[in-house]
Amino acid sequence: DGVENFIEVTAYKLPSWKIINSKKAKKRLNPRGRVVNVDHPCKFTPKVPSKVTESDLGKKQTIKLVPYGNTRLRIAIFPVVK
Repeated sequence: DGVENFIEVTAYKLPSWKIINSKKAKKRLNPRGRVVNVDHPCKFTPKVPSKVTESDLGKKQTIKLVPYGNTRLRIAIFPVVK
């Protein structure tokens, strides 16, 4: 991808946690629960699940984490499995 600064980590897919596509929304909650005003097509991450157990997990995979300013898709929150 041309990015030099990254780390690779093992992660599990969480099938129930999917991007929300919105053609036009007035107000949405961001992942931290704050209201944001939107007047154009956007994609949002849903609220982070409060409880995730091993039975909720999907496929184990290696993912690449890239510094926040080096990518268009910006993920700042990950669910924690307990």
